[in-house]
Amino acid sequence: MLVLLCICSISGIAGAGTAPPIPIGPLDANLQPATPDYYTTANWANSPPLAKFVDTLPGLGSTKANNLGQYLSVAKPDIVTYPGSDYYEIELVEFNERMHSDLPLPGTKLRGYRQTNFGTDTSACGGQLQPPCDANFNTVAPDPVHYLGPNIIAERDRPVRIKFTNSLPAGSGGDLFIPVDTSVMGAGTGPAYMGSVRGEGTPCDNTIEPNTCASYTQNRADLHLHGGRTPWISDGTPHQWITPANEITPFTKGVSFQNVPDMPDPGDGAMTYYYTNQQSARLMFYHDHAFGITRLNVYAGEAAGYVITDQYEQDLVTRGLLPADQIPLIIQDKTFVNAADTTKYLFNETTGLFDIPITVPSVRATDPLWNWGSGTPDINGVRPPVTGDLWLPHVYMPAQNSLAGSGGVNPFGRWMYGPWFYPATAVTKGPVANPYYDADCSSPFPDVYANCTTPGQPTMIPGTPNVSMGMEAFQDSAVVNGTVFPSLTVDPRAYRFRILNAASDRFWNLSFYEADPAQPSPDTRLLAPGKSNLTEVKMLPASAELATLNNWPADWPVDGRDGGVPDPALSGPSFFQIGTEGGFLPKPDIRVPQPVTYITDPTAFWVGVVDKTGLALGPAERADVIVDFSAYAGKTLILYNDAPAAWPARVPGYDYFTGAADMRDSGGYGTGGTFNPITGFWDGGTGPLVGYAPNTRTVMQIIVTGGTSGLPAVDPSYTFNQAALEAEFTSAAAPTALNPAPVKTLFERSQDPIIVGQAAYSSAYPNSYFPPNFPWEGINQINDQFLKFVTLAGQPVEMITEPKGIHDEMGASFDPVYGRMSGNLAMQLPNPTTLNALLILYGFSDLPTETINNSPTVDVQVLGSVPTPIPWQVTDGTQIWKISHNGVDTHPIHFHIFDVQLINRVGWDGQIALPEANELGWKDTVKISPLMDTIVA
Repeated sequence: MLVLLCICSISGIAGAGTAPPIPIGPLDANLQPATPDYYTTANWANSPPLAKFVDTLPGLGSTKANNLGQYLSVAKPDIVTYPGSDYYEIELVEFNERMHSDLPLPGTKLRGYRQTNFGTDTSACGGQLQPPCDANFNTVAPDPVHYLGPNIIAERDRPVRIKFTNSLPAGSGGDLFIPVDTSVMGAGTGPAYMGSVRGEGTPCDNTIEPNTCASYTQNRADLHLHGGRTPWISDGTPHQWITPANEITPFTKGVSFQNVPDMPDPGDGAMTYYYTNQQSARLMFYHDHAFGITRLNVYAGEAAGYVITDQYEQDLVTRGLLPADQIPLIIQDKTFVNAADTTKYLFNETTGLFDIPITVPSVRATDPLWNWGSGTPDINGVRPPVTGDLWLPHVYMPAQNSLAGSGGVNPFGRWMYGPWFYPATAVTKGPVANPYYDADCSSPFPDVYANCTTPGQPTMIPGTPNVSMGMEAFQDSAVVNGTVFPSLTVDPRAYRFRILNAASDRFWNLSFYEADPAQPSPDTRLLAPGKSNLTEVKMLPASAELATLNNWPADWPVDGRDGGVPDPALSGPSFFQIGTEGGFLPKPDIRVPQPVTYITDPTAFWVGVVDKTGLALGPAERADVIVDFSAYAGKTLILYNDAPAAWPARVPGYDYFTGAADMRDSGGYGTGGTFNPITGFWDGGTGPLVGYAPNTRTVMQIIVTGGTSGLPAVDPSYTFNQAALEAEFTSAAAPTALNPAPVKTLFERSQDPIIVGQAAYSSAYPNSYFPPNFPWEGINQINDQFLKFVTLAGQPVEMITEPKGIHDEMGASFDPVYGRMSGNLAMQLPNPTTLNALLILYGFSDLPTETINNSPTVDVQVLGSVPTPIPWQVTDGTQIWKISHNGVDTHPIHFHIFDVQLINRVGWDGQIALPEANELGWKDTVKISPLMDTIVA
């Protein structure tokens, strides 16, 4: 009887666990949006195999257009309408632009800026023996719309005024063409019902779910001048957005919207801005900052360059100490949709093999729910993928798996999920039942287990929304100035590059290397005259034995890392860095080619953070550099990146490099090989191929004329005198009319005075004394709640350090609703001990905690003088922040309206790191690294 009961029981269970099929498209069998498969589908995508370096770099202005017609458009100032100011009328539009020859016309769908007013022809007015400029001379036509334009060239202390009009489509046509997570604050529903008239709607409680409140539209936009010293009404904060004038919505503009008082009301759907430009020469940029969709709008193209020049910079150009021509390098990473047909193999319940072939667009082979872009949807709302559209992740892939046999790891996972972390995050919307779980897959009886239809599926899945943002977005191909893998031809001379990291999350660690002649690209287009088919960097095993045998530089990595390290014998020219986002440095810094290294001392609390780098830039950081190609005539160089993604905790699947392993079994990239119907994966495949995307290491190619190349010069000749330029940063600067004797150093005469005196500034301020000795050296220790330092005027002062914090990834900082990874700024209790060390996490909409009192002068104001006992008291609005980072990733923190001076970093065990030489001076974006405090003034 017992045996019979068991047999009956087994019969009753068999087939009870039948689950719906794993989705192969955006809709399920009931034509409803399909639930993501979190455990056996990558829900990720990769770009088509775009050939590297077949297209040239777009330059600044129409005369520097590349072979695709791309260039960085330049705004044409109207100097008449507002005397003493440059005036621009700029509108936001949708457009298409081809970003690579292998992407089809009409090009990638984008959003960006276009100038609409005419500029003043100053060649015909305002000069000696010329009539004064008036509206009749506003005849300079603006450039057409281009990605990353129009770039504004401004002058120090000369304001820029802008009338900004949101000309995006209205209604459903105004929805973004990339995934929008409406659970993100500011991207979902608002506190009103939809009305029939623009700006009207009765109150609605959007805190109750579900609700039928009206949604904030996806065509909201504003302008933020990143790095600008700007009045708050023109800062372009997340709450200063506007919508198109023909958009029917109760939410027409952000709550902080305000026009410039002395400019006419621009009307509905428009806003005015005023930028003071009371700053030194520097590279900035302006971009969208709309609440809830900033990251999406910028990724879609809403960003452009903004350069301030001044008399001190121009004086160096006039005297030949700086090259007159400047080459912008705006570096991003993007993934493009690949809609080409491919074969996908489905699981066959009868054979137990993946042996049912179907033809699908490539993007849907790995990301079946992809349903965005420029394609026209069918009657069921399914949108055909279009090659060249922008791709962005939209499924929150948990790193954990509750199946014990998996080791607790989801092979396709990317981000930690709070409810399955330790300690578990308490969330409002936790895990839910997995619709793809088949109970037969959990049976202890072999004949029942044989009926398993969805192997690898656990009982529960995250209750995260579909669509969901991820913690980070690392894309697979390098884009410079809007072109994927561009090539630039230069002469064997020095050039000035203005570099901006405009990626969403990816850091770049840049170095030049001579291209490897043993790995030519198979793409025959690169055999054309003026081209080079050398697309790769020669890599060697990161081996201590090789290092000893070949006398490698002392800091070259020997840690056996994936893919090896560049051959140091083929190192290219260094970066001679003269400035950052804050303008000129106190002294130049030479950044030699250097792969990333990590602190490996196990006794250091910050073990594992990045140590040595080449030219390392976090998102939004900038570098003003000179590169001398004189010794590389006839050579092909590669601008190479080996920054970990994330920084410093590298995830191998985000590191796209030539010859990497096939990572399709973990959601990464792979190609070639033979499909294995037993495992459902490919055997014998590889990662990125020589000469083709995806790749985030080979950023761009430089072809140097002369030598054996046979290529003629492409630019005017220029002789770089490095010693003379270096002298300008010291008291040995040559006296000029602008800098008469006794001379001032370049930093002293062109920059606002620093706050905290440190020995590193001695050459920049030769007439000031900065004590190197404790306690006046201007260095903060781990348990210090104050900073003692000496000002430029020689005043010894002591200031309280304001405790701040950052928290990421650990259990406390997960999204409290859905349990997704998050990062928070935080407050910290003063004088923390083991009894009260606590970061108080701050959300985006929490009340402000800081009041900044405006300082009456740029010099630090001090109360006290001899013989008053020291330390003396700082009496102006100066603040010093001590930012403690409890987490994993390094985060670049951007300060609105203010520049800051980086003082030092200190590990939680007390080890101190002074700023890198290229972090001195003024910055608006600072790397904040984990397990340490970062002090800024």
